[in-house]
Amino acid sequence: MIEANNSQIRMDVECLVDSLATDLSHGIGKVATGFVKDVLLGMELAHSPRLSDIARALEEKIGLRATHKRLSRNAARSELAPIISNNLLQLAASRVHDDTLLILDWPNLLKNRAEKMENLNVITDTKGNRVGRGYHLADVVAAEVSSNNITPLAQSIWPEINPDTDFLSHTVELVARVRKACGGSKGIIVADRSADHMGLLGPWTEDSNNRYLVRLRGHTELMFRRQIVTASELADGCDTPYGKNVVNIGQQGPKPEFLHFGHKSVRLPVAPDRPLSLVVVRGVSHEPVTLLTTEHVRDNRGILTALVEAYCRRWRIMSTKLRFYERHQLSRIRVLGFDRIRNLAILEFALVYLHSLQHEAGGDVRAYDDIQVIEEGIDLYRAARTETPRLL
Repeated sequence: MIEANNSQIRMDVECLVDSLATDLSHGIGKVATGFVKDVLLGMELAHSPRLSDIARALEEKIGLRATHKRLSRNAARSELAPIISNNLLQLAASRVHDDTLLILDWPNLLKNRAEKMENLNVITDTKGNRVGRGYHLADVVAAEVSSNNITPLAQSIWPEINPDTDFLSHTVELVARVRKACGGSKGIIVADRSADHMGLLGPWTEDSNNRYLVRLRGHTELMFRRQIVTASELADGCDTPYGKNVVNIGQQGPKPEFLHFGHKSVRLPVAPDRPLSLVVVRGVSHEPVTLLTTEHVRDNRGILTALVEAYCRRWRIMSTKLRFYERHQLSRIRVLGFDRIRNLAILEFALVYLHSLQHEAGGDVRAYDDIQVIEEGIDLYRAARTETPRLL
């Protein structure tokens, strides 16, 4: 019975992989399409991006070494990652609606023990501290506040050569691609303090079609009543009259907490023509959380609650992605040649879409190791579940 169930699970996974691989492979030919199918299936079955593990999971009726050699040869094709990435984005963009959250994140692919991998460089954090050697990743996933599903949109990977320039150029290009695919105005970018950079906030603010919700650092300067004031100074003087009982779900179980928030109307010194809002949240940490947004905020509990929940949702989605990559052992990518690394990284990212399809199909969640937003972090609507307010 167990063997029959495993056989049925594999057949169902193969069916989903075949459909997704066909969509991702437009424009790359039959041989490359077969490679995409093999890698997606092998990654999913083996929970590993290593070519040897993928080859073993495929269970082909030829020698394991021959399978590995074929996979390695096709993984070196430089044209695959850009085409697969574009196809994935075009496929997933239809799921982005007016108020969909576009979660922007910068994970790292650390390879501290690797010595022969191409273009390995020192990786630093946002404070300039060394965290190891490897590659930078930037990605965007789409999610709704009221849904537990995640849709991957786009990914970029690069070795760190000039930290500030590389970060800006890859992030600007990534967000521009997502915006274009989603029609230019759909979705709202949600990001942490890594996006608190005038090279990003300036252009995003100047483009009236761009909407964002970005957490600021305390020293970031804003215009308030025609004066330059830091975000922390504004937060200290901001009333937070709107309170809400919330649930903070951690390893020790649900913990009731109380958040209170308010807002101030501000502008960005490098783009002063567009009015913005600074949302101040107390109760999350010792220091107030400051969120800069293009959304029109007024003294309305529903609107402010929706914005705070949108940012809290980001935390939960980041935890979900981290757990997914840990289960699928993203850090075990170990191949020679940067093209191979890019190709395997984008296919690992595409696995998130495979799990999204499975969730919608209503299959066995445990069998497929489905990806859903995990019950972790702050949930503003768990204590008293109501209709989710609409972002305006």
